[in-house]
Amino acid sequence: MSYTPRAEFEPLVQEFWTPFLQEPLYKSLVAMAVANTRLEAYLKDGDTVNHSYIEMPDVADYTPNEDISSFDTVDATKEQLVVNQIKVAPFYVDRIEELQTNIGVVAELGERAAYKLKDTIDTHVFTEVTNGTAWDFGEALSTSNIIKFFSEAGQKLREDNVEEIDWVAVVTPAVAALIEQKATDVGGFNLADSAAQNGYAGSWLGFKIYVSNNLPDGSDGKVLYLGRRGMIDLVMQKAPQMKISDAEDRLGYKFKPHTVYGTKVFHENAKRFLAADVSLA
Repeated sequence: MSYTPRAEFEPLVQEFWTPFLQEPLYKSLVAMAVANTRLEAYLKDGDTVNHSYIEMPDVADYTPNEDISSFDTVDATKEQLVVNQIKVAPFYVDRIEELQTNIGVVAELGERAAYKLKDTIDTHVFTEVTNGTAWDFGEALSTSNIIKFFSEAGQKLREDNVEEIDWVAVVTPAVAALIEQKATDVGGFNLADSAAQNGYAGSWLGFKIYVSNNLPDGSDGKVLYLGRRGMIDLVMQKAPQMKISDAEDRLGYKFKPHTVYGTKVFHENAKRFLAADVSLA
């Protein structure tokens, strides 16, 4: 018969495991630094956040003392963010093996489970990058054109009337390396403190640079995110928690770290960041 902790012990189990799961996850989860979590407060129950937007009315000429000939119909379009991602990273620990080893097996596996959940969440959030404004730079990236790439990205964002507030770029390690190599010659790359979290590498040409291995594939290479921070919404309905139970017919325990979340790019936010499909020279 499987052992289930009494209800009053459940909070203690969760509290004990929170550091093992959430600290390594949140320290390395780039999505938590770049995405917007504003909607979490609106989803205490259920699985759906409803969000509506209204198209801007057209501008027409007005002639004094003459009637306005037509009025636009105001139509609201409803969008939804659905929390439909339920992830678990289960593992089993035999009590005898744990006793006879000199390492903290449970703690080690708990940390590894947190990193696996991190990669899963990051990958899912960054699949939404492709819902931004598609932008083709037209050249394979190299140290000779990396400045041009960021300069033209800024130009494109300004042409799209994106507010110059907290611009970020999520790039691959290879693109980050091009920035570092070019900065060696021309400067301008303000490296982040070595203790910085969430993949933050520093600032470059008006963008705060974040590095992730979980950006989506494009037709040419990887798709980078360039634009305002927070344009991808992430709702973490249940932060990573741990369920523990006895393993039937064994002297061990089943550990089930899990999380529940959903993500979405809403219509208006899609206009405020670029989805740059790039390759390297």
